[in-house]
Amino acid sequence: METFIIDVPVPSMGATVSELNVILIKVKPGDRIIYKTAGSGGWGDPFERDATIVARDVRYGLVSRQQAETGYGVILTADNQPDVAATTKLRDAMKARRGPAPQFDFGYTPPERQAAE
Repeated sequence: METFIIDVPVPSMGATVSELNVILIKVKPGDRIIYKTAGSGGWGDPFERDATIVARDVRYGLVSRQQAETGYGVILTADNQPDVAATTKLRDAMKARRGPAPQFDFGYTPPERQAAE
């Protein structure tokens, strides 16, 4: 039995990544997969998330540069590294406009719930 812990697609594991960031791994009965993902709603203040982790998520294609800036308040350099001074300035301004952060965010909620037909 093998255990696969997937934090980043690693070619040496025999994993391949499709255009949709879907990881394909051949598994056998009894194998176990632990899959760590980014995105969706979350716990805590997104402006407190480590900027280097946000930058890593951009490099891996899990978060766009635009979402890094608008969702996490992270300004990236041309090579997708966090610009610490610019990030601090942006985050301070965004926190001042927003006020206290909610403890849990479910992500986007449509204005009106609709049943699937």
